[in-house]
Amino acid sequence: MVTIAVVGIGYWGKNLVRVFSKVAEVPVCVHQGSAANRAWLAEEYESVAVTTEYEDVLSDPAIDAVAIATPIETHYRLAMRALKAGKDVYVEKPLAATMSEAKHLSEVASKQGAILFVGYILIHHPNMSPLRASAVDASPAWARFGWEKLGSFNEDLVLDIASHALAVAHDLFSTVPTRATTHTRVGVMTDIDVLAAALAFDSGWFSIEVNRVSPQTQKYLQVGFENGNVYYWTEQTLYRLDRDATEFETVQHRETEPLFLECDRFVTAVKERVQPTTDGTFGYRVNEMADMLVPLQS
Repeated sequence: MVTIAVVGIGYWGKNLVRVFSKVAEVPVCVHQGSAANRAWLAEEYESVAVTTEYEDVLSDPAIDAVAIATPIETHYRLAMRALKAGKDVYVEKPLAATMSEAKHLSEVASKQGAILFVGYILIHHPNMSPLRASAVDASPAWARFGWEKLGSFNEDLVLDIASHALAVAHDLFSTVPTRATTHTRVGVMTDIDVLAAALAFDSGWFSIEVNRVSPQTQKYLQVGFENGNVYYWTEQTLYRLDRDATEFETVQHRETEPLFLECDRFVTAVKERVQPTTDGTFGYRVNEMADMLVPLQS
């Protein structure tokens, strides 16, 4: 069985411990944060050891891979150390804080034959499969992504929230945009908390609207294809409107937890030595797209 050390047991790290424990062995976590999270681990997963020494994990030959769920600015340093130690690496999105860092990680992983996996959970959501299959038959012509929530003020809006949209856009259009245009940029709690932008691709456009000062939580994706079919994805359900139809039909409702699929695909990639969809190249391409929006924050 694949053995994975989880690095960081904050909000998302706890989820990784929970799910990776179902598909792999998690013998140890690296944690330098709150005592409350350490107590949580001891109570919920008493067989999982905890250490503050990352190097001890990297030098342990029994550890096959590390899963990093730490602040964005630490991703590059922690992932690079793991790759150089010969470990396969899962990094919660984004791969790094900048495109140059992300590209360097991808290059090192490729040179070493390591698995480098970026946790863009929407790409591993069951509802992406029908959209990806439709894109094979007819190119996407337009898409709209919206996300409203409250919070996450301690992270960069583009890298932490809008990067989900950028990942979906890259997956659907299979390339990076030719240009990015900003329509709205508003700072409330931080320099930027509301963003509306549009990405132009050779075959169509992708609009993004994210708002982290909203009293409600909702997320949606709507995609129109060149053959006239339209998909609408809200929360867990995907709907389709065919060109000649008068109302949407339900395509599927999520039954499997997306994070389970994501973690299982990382474990499979490690076992079978196959590159995942959200590999290092995918990760740095999304960072490249994020860099196109960086001037919005200046």
